[in-house]
Amino acid sequence: MKRIEIDERAYAGFLDLPGSDSSKKLRKLIELGERQQDEIALVVLEDVLFQFGDNRGQVSVAPFFDGLVRFFDNVRIYRLNFYDASSFAQALDNAMSVSESRVILYVGAHGSKGRIASANARTIASQIAKAAKDKLEGIILSSCETGSNDDTLEKMLEGRANWVFGYSNSVHILSSMLLETAILKQVFCAESDYIDTQEGIVETFSKALGCFNPAWHFGDDEMPMSVRLQVRPKQKQKSIDATLDLVQAAWQFDKTE
Repeated sequence: MKRIEIDERAYAGFLDLPGSDSSKKLRKLIELGERQQDEIALVVLEDVLFQFGDNRGQVSVAPFFDGLVRFFDNVRIYRLNFYDASSFAQALDNAMSVSESRVILYVGAHGSKGRIASANARTIASQIAKAAKDKLEGIILSSCETGSNDDTLEKMLEGRANWVFGYSNSVHILSSMLLETAILKQVFCAESDYIDTQEGIVETFSKALGCFNPAWHFGDDEMPMSVRLQVRPKQKQKSIDATLDLVQAAWQFDKTE
């Protein structure tokens, strides 16, 4: 027999459900309880950003994400390093073996439009699409300029993932870490069905981006011109570029101007 714990808010919602069919209301209550118990894995795959002679402390998102995860009892962080396409594939294979029911994948590396670290960007994208299982929910691609490559983002979402967030130009490392921490906080707080619709995904991300000044020079350009969001809502076959919707929702800003 499976034991499901229900908090007071969920139970109050159960009591307020319309209708008198107790069995339907009970099924809804069970759904609410199971949703509360979703376990999330934050899988961090990072390349070495600087040589030891240039950065003895070895900059990493780890301190930011470790601090964030401490707020959530249902989130666990896994960290692995990669150096090229081969080691990325090995790290990714290990990452997809986690027991949590939802996985957020973070890929951190120097990049350009066609490369992630020393690897071809399409190769990395193909590896993610191939390794993705039902549990892979989304990807943060923290790599300069790779968000400007439509082919890379579309390829990543040929697997099971529902969104990929990246950058269309060069961005500052610390600035991107702050934004990504805010994004993950909103993803962890969102109802698990936010991925069912484009509107749900955009709303979740806009809550994070909207906390920042759009005039902030995020790198080569201001933040609205730097971000990219590609989405494939649940049950949809093809992904679409939702960046304009995201920018508009976050700042009431027209990126085409």
